[in-house]
Amino acid sequence: MALFGLGGWEHGNNQIAKFLNEIKVNGMVAIKVGQGLVALVQVIGGAYDIRKYAHYSVPKIEHDWLIYRIPVRVLDWANSGESIPQGRGTLNKCVNPSAETSQIILKWYEKVCVKLKEKGE
Repeated sequence: MALFGLGGWEHGNNQIAKFLNEIKVNGMVAIKVGQGLVALVQVIGGAYDIRKYAHYSVPKIEHDWLIYRIPVRVLDWANSGESIPQGRGTLNKCVNPSAETSQIILKWYEKVCVKLKEKGE
């Protein structure tokens, strides 16, 4: 299991609400830094705020600046410098399947599905 998350920031309430409420279990997420793709992941659990569970943890949580987290399964790593033309914004849904960014992510997902099927997953 892996995690991805968001830090808290003063003007990030809209993005934080989207992160906590709109990303669903079994959804697919392309993780990026700027325009560079990092990984394609499957959401395997609900979003949560680590501050609600701080009393269960060790005194210093590794990466505790990622206040909001979602457990994920890494399906594939972008190892070849793949990128998308639209690098702005923290959370963006692929709502237009004909958009270039959506096409890149959907083709990546299709390749991953073939690999997983070959492995019997």
